Parts: sequence; structure tokens; C-alpha cells
Amino acid sequence: MMESKAFKRFIDKLTKENLWIYIIRALMEGDKTGYEIVKSIKALGISTSTVNVYMVLYKMEREGLIKSVAHNNNKYYENTQMGLTAFNAALAFLGSLANKLGCDFRCGS
Repeated sequence: MMESKAFKRFIDKLTKENLWIYIIRALMEGDKTGYEIVKSIKALGISTSTVNVYMVLYKMEREGLIKSVAHNNNKYYENTQMGLTAFNAALAFLGSLANKLGCDFRCGS
């Protein structure tokens, strides 16, 4: 199936430009190093650079969505309540958007 440019832009906006939501989800499994977060995101099939993930981690920490802790000479990241609240709000928004389009997340199948 050939994908339109519009669809490709849509996918980029929901993945590469919103890595924070995937990072919050990865950290729900437990504290992780930056490298482990990169692996988790790539395991979801999201193509991104390691540098991009670290830039997003820095911004997220500055915003208070995550915090870092040092353990055994490694830097681990963990979610904050603010990050979890933002994650849940994002999911609610996606659900309401799908509802406005007249379907649930499975309507295209």
C-alpha cells in the first residue's frame, strides 16, 4: 500500500514529534537508563535517533514530567506524577478525537 505524504506527516507528528508519550509509557515498566528508553521506543517500531531521545529526556526533566536518579554510576529516569497526569490527559484527548471522528481506535479496520 502506497502511503500519502499527508499520512506520513500524520505518523511523524504522532511519533517522532511526540516522543514524550512513548517515554512516559516506557517508564511505566520501571526506571530505565536513556539507552534502555531508546531500545523500548525502537521496539515499538518508532524510528528515532538516540540524540533525539536524549534531547526529549532533557526537556521532559526540565518540565517536571520525569526525574533522573543516579544509581551505580548510571543515570536512571522515572516518571513523576505530573508526567503520568500528562500521559493520561494525552490518552483522553486521543480518545475524544477518535470519538469526534465517529469511531473508536479500531474504526479503520
